[in-house]
Amino acid sequence: MQNNFKDWECPEFEEVGEILKVYGKSLETLRRVLGENRKAPVKIGDIVPAGISGWGKTRVVKIYKDLLGNEIWATEFTLKEHLEDELVLISPATARRILPSIFQNPDIVLYDKNSGGSVHYGKIKAIGEKTLFLFAIVGHQSLRFFTIVDRKTMYSKIKDRYWILWEKK
Repeated sequence: MQNNFKDWECPEFEEVGEILKVYGKSLETLRRVLGENRKAPVKIGDIVPAGISGWGKTRVVKIYKDLLGNEIWATEFTLKEHLEDELVLISPATARRILPSIFQNPDIVLYDKNSGGSVHYGKIKAIGEKTLFLFAIVGHQSLRFFTIVDRKTMYSKIKDRYWILWEKK
C-alpha cells in the first residue's frame, strides 16, 4: 500500500483522525489504529527487501510483541547496520536489549502524520548518566521495525507532525 499520508484525502489518515476524535488518547484508540494480536506478515528466516525502497535483501531475525500483542518484526539489516547509524545515540547492543521494553511497556505512542503513518513507541530510559526519551519506529501497516531515535532527533515540533495515540498515566 503506497498511500500519501500527507494528502488529507487518504482514507487511512482520515480514519486515524476520526478515531482520535472519538476515543482521545486511550488504549481503545491504540486497538482501533494498530489492531490487537496481529501476526507479523513474515516469519523468522524470511528474506525481505532491506530498505523501504526495496534495494538489497535481508533476513527477518526477530519478532517482538507490543503492548497489544501485535507482532513487530525486525531484520538483520535493521538490528545490525541501521542501529549503528550516527543518529542512534545508544549502542546497537543496548538498543536491541531495550526494544522489548519499548514495545511492551511504552510511555507514549505517536502516529506520524508526515511519514506514511509510522507508529512511534516512546520510552524514557536511563542509560548510564543520561536520561533519554527513545522512540522505536514501526510501520503502521507492515508492523516492521525501522529504528530507534532520541527525541531530540525528530520531535521538535511534536504537535505539528504527530498525533498522540496513547500515553501512560
